[in-house]
Amino acid sequence: MANKLLALCFSSIVLFALSVTDVLMMNESLCRNNTVLARNCCRLPGIINQSIVDDCDDKFPHHAPAKPGVKRAEGSCVVDCMYKTIGAFQNGTLDLDITLQHISQTVGQYPNFEPLVNETVSWCYRNVTENPALQNSVGCSFIPQEMNDCVKKMLFMSCPPSNWTTKVECDDLKGKIVEGCSYSSLY
Repeated sequence: MANKLLALCFSSIVLFALSVTDVLMMNESLCRNNTVLARNCCRLPGIINQSIVDDCDDKFPHHAPAKPGVKRAEGSCVVDCMYKTIGAFQNGTLDLDITLQHISQTVGQYPNFEPLVNETVSWCYRNVTENPALQNSVGCSFIPQEMNDCVKKMLFMSCPPSNWTTKVECDDLKGKIVEGCSYSSLY
């Protein structure tokens, strides 16, 4: 337990140095051409109920990614839908209690990750809601997208050894996250 908390604290310090707006300004070339995907390095539990993810995915077809060098004006409508469906994102405001409750129910089913949930969600919530760059978007908000990505990054960076694939390439992905890649760009 102490090792898990220590790993989470270390990850928090590393990720604190990063702006949560990495999806807005990420270096595309840094995040591409990986020999392994993040999902193959750490078996993360889903953080939103899969039926909600599927419903929102059906409602919002995926748009082509923004062209490199062009600042995105809209967040992911699929993730926006997911957080609105669970009641955690209403009127442009993210609700910590509802977010924590839902993620605790989904991630908490996995004993290796359960000790990481409260601190991860609380840390990500503070960083996402205190970032003024996320407040203004056209259409779907960046706030749920950044919250979702932050939680996944934190869980990935603190991945329990029993869920981690020990490979140099996987360690390289942790380095890419530290350098500014979003989790979703490495997924």
